[in-house]
Amino acid sequence: MRLLLLGALLVGACTEASAHPTPARAPAAAPRWLKGQTHVHSGNSGDSRTDPADVVRWYAAHGFDFIVFTDHNVVTRPRPSPRPDMLVFPGVELTWNAPACGPPDAPCNLHVNALLVREPARDRAVSIAPRDPMARESIYEAEVAMALADGGIAQLNHPNFRYGANAALIARLARRGLRLVEFANMSSGCQNEGDATHPDTEALWNQVLCLGVDVWNVASDDAHHYADAAAVRARGGTADVGDVGWVMVRAAPSREGIRGALLRGEFYASTGVRLDAVDAARDALTVTVGGPAAARSVTAFIVEPGRTLRTVTGATASLPIAAIPPGVRWVRATVDDGAGHRAWVQPLRVVRNGLGAHLRGPFGREPAAP
Repeated sequence: MRLLLLGALLVGACTEASAHPTPARAPAAAPRWLKGQTHVHSGNSGDSRTDPADVVRWYAAHGFDFIVFTDHNVVTRPRPSPRPDMLVFPGVELTWNAPACGPPDAPCNLHVNALLVREPARDRAVSIAPRDPMARESIYEAEVAMALADGGIAQLNHPNFRYGANAALIARLARRGLRLVEFANMSSGCQNEGDATHPDTEALWNQVLCLGVDVWNVASDDAHHYADAAAVRARGGTADVGDVGWVMVRAAPSREGIRGALLRGEFYASTGVRLDAVDAARDALTVTVGGPAAARSVTAFIVEPGRTLRTVTGATASLPIAAIPPGVRWVRATVDDGAGHRAWVQPLRVVRNGLGAHLRGPFGREPAAP
């Protein structure tokens, strides 16, 4: 009798469960190219007059798929977007400005963005406490550690601004968790072009790669002025505006998707060039350029120590792995449209073994782990 009763109960339970099936999960959104901005200022920064909500509206109107607030030493809470498909994330520009620190003994403007940090209940001020406030590396280390401790991604900003970071320092920080570097900050005064004693930022990137670490290049606005840009210029000032440098991330439109792609380097940096595809999973690195300037665009394939190995004009450009000389450890690509706009494809490592060679890294056969 007990067995019959138990069997009846189990049958009843199964019948009830089948009458109320578990709802099917919605399919995950497919990866696509997302236009994103990782350096955005608002009135919370102290050097911008635009309310955070107006900043969101401005970027929504200019076609961005996501932005990260990075106000100076303030974690700005995301404001709603007028476009439901646009994502807004919290972040902060960890900002250390001092008359001097060393070496070299020069003005110390050392800034690291903490991207996609934990969302605060309200806008929250932060402070930096380096172990040695007079040591450049100690300050950067403290900023990178703060970014990681808050669940964020560390992005070293404008390394040539007052020449805050050289290749050796960037490489050491990369071994401590730094992943992104603004080698293409498009705001004023960042000295991307270098000078007689300092390399330009692209040569600086090459130097870092030759030290055996991978960091991904970010182009950014570092915008401070929006609807007030014309008024700033009318007063004789320099307006640092938006929509001049950004990242194009190949990811699902979600926090997790964007975070993973940024960490893996599955994005390109751009100042106006559009790429339709980047593929390194087979026997070549292939870049497909989109937009009206595709036919006249010039793709340069660059290998260590910064040598241009091949240039190709047109919408599709490929570099076969077999064409990469022995001993070369990395390859990357840049695309110029002939009108002053550029895109930068992240570097891939050349891996050689008994079975041949392949490319490892972003869009390659073995993506780097997040």
